[in-house]
Amino acid sequence: MMDSITQAALSLAQSAGVWGYWFALLAALAETAFLLGLLVPGSALLLLMGMLAGQGVFDLGDLLFFAIAGATLGDNLNYFLGRRYGRNWLRQDRWFLKAEHMGKAERFFHNHGGKSVFLGRFVPSVKEIMPFIAGMAGMERRSFMIWNLAGAVGWSVQWILPGYLFSQSLSLAQAWLSRVGVMALILVIVLVLLYGLRWSLMRYGPSGFQFLRSIVQSVVAAIHQNPEVVNLARRFPKATRIIKRRFSRDSWKGLPVTLTGVCGLYVLFVFAGLAEDVVTGDAVTAIDLRVNSLLASIQTPFFNQFFYAVTSLGFWPLVVSGMFTAMFWLWYREQSALIFPLIVSVGSCELLTLFSKLLFHRPRPVAGLIDTAGFSFPSGHASISVAFYGFAIYLAMRSARLWRTRLNLLILALLVAFLIGFSRIYLGVHYFSDVVAGYLVGSMGLLLGIAATYLNPIPERWFEQKFELAPALRLAGAISGFAAFAALLQMTNAGKIPLAAQPEPANRPMVQSEFPQIVLQENSNQASSVFGNPEAPINTIFVARNLDQIRACLLAAGWLEADPIHWGSVVSAYLKAVKKKDYPTAPLSPWFWGADSQTLGLVQPGQQGRVFDRSFLRVWSTNHALNTGEGLYVATVGREEREPWHLVPQSLPSFNQEREILARKLRAGQVTNDVYEVPYPDTTSNTSGINTPPYDGDVSVINLATECQ
Repeated sequence: MMDSITQAALSLAQSAGVWGYWFALLAALAETAFLLGLLVPGSALLLLMGMLAGQGVFDLGDLLFFAIAGATLGDNLNYFLGRRYGRNWLRQDRWFLKAEHMGKAERFFHNHGGKSVFLGRFVPSVKEIMPFIAGMAGMERRSFMIWNLAGAVGWSVQWILPGYLFSQSLSLAQAWLSRVGVMALILVIVLVLLYGLRWSLMRYGPSGFQFLRSIVQSVVAAIHQNPEVVNLARRFPKATRIIKRRFSRDSWKGLPVTLTGVCGLYVLFVFAGLAEDVVTGDAVTAIDLRVNSLLASIQTPFFNQFFYAVTSLGFWPLVVSGMFTAMFWLWYREQSALIFPLIVSVGSCELLTLFSKLLFHRPRPVAGLIDTAGFSFPSGHASISVAFYGFAIYLAMRSARLWRTRLNLLILALLVAFLIGFSRIYLGVHYFSDVVAGYLVGSMGLLLGIAATYLNPIPERWFEQKFELAPALRLAGAISGFAAFAALLQMTNAGKIPLAAQPEPANRPMVQSEFPQIVLQENSNQASSVFGNPEAPINTIFVARNLDQIRACLLAAGWLEADPIHWGSVVSAYLKAVKKKDYPTAPLSPWFWGADSQTLGLVQPGQQGRVFDRSFLRVWSTNHALNTGEGLYVATVGREEREPWHLVPQSLPSFNQEREILARKLRAGQVTNDVYEVPYPDTTSNTSGINTPPYDGDVSVINLATECQ
């Protein structure tokens, strides 16, 4: 519910234009308003609006100004309420205000004096109450305003700036990282998020669970003591006994079945909603196509093999051998009562997955890296990653005594499930919604397996009587099971990886063309970012013997070759941009034509001291050549500028003008044999960037002179 409110509010802010700044003011005011701030996620909205500012939707300075104004107004409202009504409300217990509720804030105020207004702004559950306490205590208004304004500035920066920097960092990564770097960045972000989750649970988990437990116990006690509930229990004793049995911990038919039923119904409800979206072609299918397209654009040979190895963990030979290994280990540890729950978890998961696949008949994505049979929805690998590996880690958590150990095992379970599910999307054999549905089905199997641990239909004495072995032999059997599992994993990955997962050959066969423009008719007519977003039109085709001829002719015409991309050159470019020094050969961010990054990058510097305000020319080699023997090279020429408060330069919508300037200068420099224009293919459906109109120009075909070489 709160997520829906946040997303709706964020969409409203993004589409409101100038009114979005007033929305930021209201969000900051609501976050700090007395009592309302405990319910409204104003800080989260400001964080997301900071991310939008990083994408250019809002101006950072204006957004900070309105957020500071809203926070200041909210605190002044609280100060006025405390000064006018504070003592009366406490005495009359209004608005759920009781003396014990204000104790924390009052102690904070008396310990820190006037600066408590500033410090309290950064303390959860205190920032909403501290101005009220200050007004109730009669704090001088001028002193309150000074500390209040300082706190509002710090608080607004605290929430808006991280979102802005995060968004800019993603844009920076998209602009400068290679496809291997982007995939590595995704994995690093996942690991950082999991580490943050672990740190939060390690620090606040025990106390948080204890707090929730005390709340539940308080609510239960209040229900038991409620006179109306007592009367209902007396009137309906049979129903009361049934309800009590549902929450009894003495039998598996009590609380275990109740919790399993409630959680199972929730999982089935979410699964049904997702399945409905898939069947009706709702927005989730659009997300599926975008995610698959994005991951297809950043596939590399290294990660193809890495994720093929990861996805092998879900193949049935490994799962079956893993189950036998786990069963043998449980038998060795004399915990054979847990073998049946393991079978329930995996068996129910497989049955639900098979039934769902047959029910929905969803085809798999086309052009996957590996050949697979069967239907797509839900993902069997994703479901087994939860039902089998999740249950195996659950068994390990049962025997762990320390909270830290259990938490590490939980993070391991999440990481394994994520990697296996992500590998299916990366390899192009499942959609995003297939994997999510697989997680839900696997969660249902895991719930049934955990519930079965309270049911013991197989007496342990069966195993003790029939399979009584020495401890050394049991240990040897368990080790053999692990060895068999490892051997199967090695055998699975040692075999030939499907051809589609192999790297493309370096030398593609040459295609003879009669006309130069055929290269754009048979291939992409746009340059894109590493994430597949269109950046610029391919508006130039060079006809040359080789790449060195293009380099020589363009250098003779006044262009400069950009430095290669590495950490030193990129950092140096930004440092010189900050210091307003010249760097005429600053590197160009990598763009892609199809699966290839630019082969040659050239620049023409603009205004002095503005490193990223310049004309650019990115050139790609192709496997096309004319019948006369000259090779065809596609290029995009344009201009880019870096706006204030932004890290990444943006392309200007002047591609046609820059193309004409390039052709004119090459003619003037006498480095061409011929220059002519051909129509740009499919001009109505191709855009030259996120914020630019469709490209309405032509394509220049430039036959370079041989004297440049």
